[in-house]
Amino acid sequence: AGIRPIPPQNDFVLERSGERIIHVLGTESPGFTASPALSELVIKMLTESGLRVEEKPVSKRRRFERARDDPKSARGRVICFCNLVTEDEIREAVRRGSKTLKGVFYRTGACMGTCQGSRCLADVLEIVADELKVNPRSIKFDGDGSWIVT
Repeated sequence: AGIRPIPPQNDFVLERSGERIIHVLGTESPGFTASPALSELVIKMLTESGLRVEEKPVSKRRRFERARDDPKSARGRVICFCNLVTEDEIREAVRRGSKTLKGVFYRTGACMGTCQGSRCLADVLEIVADELKVNPRSIKFDGDGSWIVT
């Protein structure tokens, strides 16, 4: 949470506080480089407490392809001129899980430029609705009750 207490002995402290509660303190400056070793110790302490731990494979994220390399195609059509966000980038953001306008904005940078969406918001809304196969009125800005079109 941003609060890093410094123990009086100026060293890491790993202590059990309950059956499955472990406190890790003193990870001030070298904490970043020591964190892999500390996490191994915490896992060991938790498994000794009876917690079953399964190692899950780490999936590699696919690179987000920029479509602006092909400005003549519809996919390379620039929608947000402030941040040069293309139609295909907006569609790809929706395909990758962005279901709200805020999600699309954060993933692509659309509507976050100088005009703050005054020029491109309507087009972004239409593209998101088209990609989700829904009416633009059902697209929300950021969750329940935050409709753009009413």
